Amino acid sequence: MPINLEIETKALINEKQYKQILSSCNQKSYTQINYYIDNKDFSLSKHYGLRIRFKYGKYELTLKINAREGKMEINQDISEDEFINYKNNHIFPHGEVEEKIKELNIDLGSLFIFGEMTTTRTDISYNDSLISIDKSSYLNKVDYEVECESNSLIKATNDLKLFLKEKDVDFKANHLTKLARLISTIKD
Repeated sequence: MPINLEIETKALINEKQYKQILSSCNQKSYTQINYYIDNKDFSLSKHYGLRIRFKYGKYELTLKINAREGKMEINQDISEDEFINYKNNHIFPHGEVEEKIKELNIDLGSLFIFGEMTTTRTDISYNDSLISIDKSSYLNKVDYEVECESNSLIKATNDLKLFLKEKDVDFKANHLTKLARLISTIKD
């Protein structure tokens, strides 16, 4: 079961800052689509994150669980048929994620794909951290953020602040995940 610890910090930026940062980076961007899964009252997302990500022609099912620092991610590759079967027929893919959800006493039958977000992402290696510059579109809304993933929250935060300072962009911490922003927009 592929499990990793994700430790990251984020900053919201505006479109002008996004373009400014991208113009100074010579990296290719790629697109990913996140399909978010929850139940009708969004109670799963209060403690966990569950999504299917489509990137580079492949699907990955991910369950995120809060950890002492960051989030523990359980990742499972699924086929296009498994994705379509879940999206259209509500048949949850078998495997590690399904087993963990059952261990957590979450009713699989109550879960469904409630929304999607398309993100154009540019990744940059920076001080042994990973900087991701994102433009995300969902529900007729677009937002921009910069994430820094590293081996500790302190390092991620310091590296993100330094990166943004070098790009002449003020650091404004963003504590809302993409999932939380999507849910907030749905509830508005």
